[in-house]
Amino acid sequence: QSATAYAAAEAVNGSALLCNLADLYEHGLGVAQDFHEAQAWYRRAAAMKNFVAEYSLGHLYLKGQGVAQDVEQARYWFTRSAQQGYADAKKALEAL
Repeated sequence: QSATAYAAAEAVNGSALLCNLADLYEHGLGVAQDFHEAQAWYRRAAAMKNFVAEYSLGHLYLKGQGVAQDVEQARYWFTRSAQQGYADAKKALEAL
């Protein structure tokens, strides 16, 4: 059981690190702002079911930053995040 718990913790921490890296690129904190790079890192974290990354991808699609603007893709990512209980994603869906 401890090996399973360790693997789960590693996956959560890994997705958080990827999400944090994406955030740095999105906001240009310590690196040149690069929305394309941000979406690539958010996508990796979202593949690990990181709800913040899913929410952030929704915003990038909504604004057309680093990706083609696409409201349906924004809705898709907000929905995935909201299904995990993320309140900000639920608010974003209501606003669409």
